[in-house]
Amino acid sequence: MREACRDLPVGDPVSSSEGWDDAVRALEPYLTLLLREVSPFWKHESLDGVYCEFASKTGPLEVELWGQCILITDQTLTPYHLELRVAQEADEIEWLECRLGEVRDGKLVRVPYNEMRFFKHPISGHVRQIQWQFQVGFGSRESS
Repeated sequence: MREACRDLPVGDPVSSSEGWDDAVRALEPYLTLLLREVSPFWKHESLDGVYCEFASKTGPLEVELWGQCILITDQTLTPYHLELRVAQEADEIEWLECRLGEVRDGKLVRVPYNEMRFFKHPISGHVRQIQWQFQVGFGSRESS
């Protein structure tokens, strides 16, 4: 992630930068492990794809991204919103806030992957109003 956003100006999209695809692929197992720490749901669940609808550099070595991710057990899509900052030199994330899984009518929204509706109904218009099923984070946004 550090390489994907290091030389970009704040506000620029990072999704076309070098190393971005590798960084996003690495999120699948990483986020799964973090989510297992906060919910038993993830004991038998994992991510099988992370698709970015939006990805932008929000500060020095900071990114914000959102889109849809695939739940491996039934190959359904659910939205996510992720903010993080990577360390200046070390291969680590300094702070992270992850929200995943939209709740509607008390249930986790799960759209069949083969319907591909997530391209027709982006979450950009309501990402900040979503009621999230899972939230995990660590570190402090204020520290540098």
